[in-house]
Amino acid sequence: MNKYLKLTLGIIIGVLVSGTTVYAANILFSSEQLSYDNTDSELTATNAKEALDELYNKASNSHRIKDNNVTFGYVNSGTDPTTDYTRTEVPTYIAKNGDQKSVCITLDDKLSCFDNNNYIIEKEHVQQVFSNYTCEVKREEVNCYTTLMFCEIYSDGHVYCGHVEPLLEGCHLFSDNSVSCYH
Repeated sequence: MNKYLKLTLGIIIGVLVSGTTVYAANILFSSEQLSYDNTDSELTATNAKEALDELYNKASNSHRIKDNNVTFGYVNSGTDPTTDYTRTEVPTYIAKNGDQKSVCITLDDKLSCFDNNNYIIEKEHVQQVFSNYTCEVKREEVNCYTTLMFCEIYSDGHVYCGHVEPLLEGCHLFSDNSVSCYH
């Protein structure tokens, strides 16, 4: 009897394992078939493949200030824009590449520019730039700062960076691509 019980249990376990394997093989999907909820992401994609492609494109475009057609200037300063950011007279300014704009700062002798309407990418980017300093992450904004500089990235697409010494200077780049700088 013991011999038949083992054989019966072996057959039952074999059927269960093969049935589970067949079921698991049938539930595989391609990334285009997986829906994606874009409610909180600022993405337009509605499936996983498109969401990944959109994030890749945003990340690839976030370094556009390395292009040869970029000019740097300080709005309302009365000075002509320059193609050499080291020749700007202030630590916070606007980079412009065609119609694209970014708020740029020089921190620790490095140029860093932040795009508007790109919260997912820029909230990570600003934390990397200020990694040796202080960053506060809140639900809909990231505030990073040193004793002299700050940058704030907002989920509504607005970017604001500035310099606090000797006078408060800074640039706002709003989600509609308008700019407000002061010094």
